[in-house]
Amino acid sequence: MQFYTDIHIEEPFFHQMALELNGTRVPNRNGRCAYEVKCPRCGKKKSRMIMGSKNQWLFGCPVDGCKWGCNLHQLIRDYGSEQIIERWNSARCRDDWYPIKNRRKPGPKKNFKKHQVRTPIPGLSNDLDLLRVRGQLEGQEDHP
Repeated sequence: MQFYTDIHIEEPFFHQMALELNGTRVPNRNGRCAYEVKCPRCGKKKSRMIMGSKNQWLFGCPVDGCKWGCNLHQLIRDYGSEQIIERWNSARCRDDWYPIKNRRKPGPKKNFKKHQVRTPIPGLSNDLDLLRVRGQLEGQEDHP
């Protein structure tokens, strides 16, 4: 079980958490909406919920006595209602399992070219069957 992060999954929770903290919309920042909310620690309505620079939803309180900040996951985990916590965990938790596709078995590396013998002319093989097939493909006569 692993947590999966995507801003499109997290955005509805961002709006819900802003409503739980009595938020009011303020002018957009970086093309995303921002809220002025009530800080759950100090209780003053000067805190902001915004989209950070690395596509992460952030909360920050600039009040001198508080100066606390966190991301959306920490805010929901510590101060969200039970319903929003349950929906947050179910939306982000994934049970997808993807196997390793190009895994080599342990042990010595196998030489797949051991039937070929090194020849002075590149592309020429000493194997008579391969030479016969090659001759047929190039349009030469078959010599037994």
